[in-house]
Amino acid sequence: MIRRIPLPLLLAVCLLAACAGNGAGDTPTPDNLLIVTATLPPDETEPPEETGAPPLVEPAIGRVHLGAPPVTIDPGAVIQLDGAASDLVANLFVGLTALDPDTRRVEPALASHWEVSDDGRTWTVYLRDDVYWVQVNPESGEVERVRPVTAGDVVAAVRRACRADTVAPQASAAFVIAGCRFLHAQDPSLLTPEVIEQTLGARVLNDVVVEFRLGGETAHFPSILAMPLLYPVPADLIESEGEGWTAPETIWT
Repeated sequence: MIRRIPLPLLLAVCLLAACAGNGAGDTPTPDNLLIVTATLPPDETEPPEETGAPPLVEPAIGRVHLGAPPVTIDPGAVIQLDGAASDLVANLFVGLTALDPDTRRVEPALASHWEVSDDGRTWTVYLRDDVYWVQVNPESGEVERVRPVTAGDVVAAVRRACRADTVAPQASAAFVIAGCRFLHAQDPSLLTPEVIEQTLGARVLNDVVVEFRLGGETAHFPSILAMPLLYPVPADLIESEGEGWTAPETIWT
């Protein structure tokens, strides 16, 4: 098993060593090796930068044996029994919340905090503004920022979970969100963006705020937000690349 790397340390993962060209003098790597790239802790003796986004720092690289290639690393399609995929998804993506492995408590992750209406049916979730999609430049091997993770990426994940053609194994967990069960039962070809927007109880309030309307009071909703099914995904990349969006040379993490 791969121990989860904390989000502030994780920059990118090159999925299979075979997908990354070996430089001169490199030892050939088996196909089942995972190359993990993570940032090193900052030097606490140096003053923090006060303006702009924090700089990318020199990564530390390790190799971890997967045991078997993952079937998929699409968060919405991964199944729990696929251990390699589950480990990769846990390190490549982040949910609004996360389960602390030591305390077993659900804590904020991509979300900074949330508010709940008096009737328990409307949740307003506020996102951190310092988490970025990144990708590895296939030519230079450098990690490059693409853009911030936004509320639109959260809603994109919810919409995918509520469509039958996404074939999300745990889609029923999202049925607590108003309209999700109804949309999942419809012919996907009839689900226009307008129909989904009018029906689904998940909407963008601004770049860092998402509103969820639930079908009823659901106190354990933060636990549902920790599921890979609802991990934010880059909708623009998925639209341009289709099913190939998770290929090593294409993926944003």
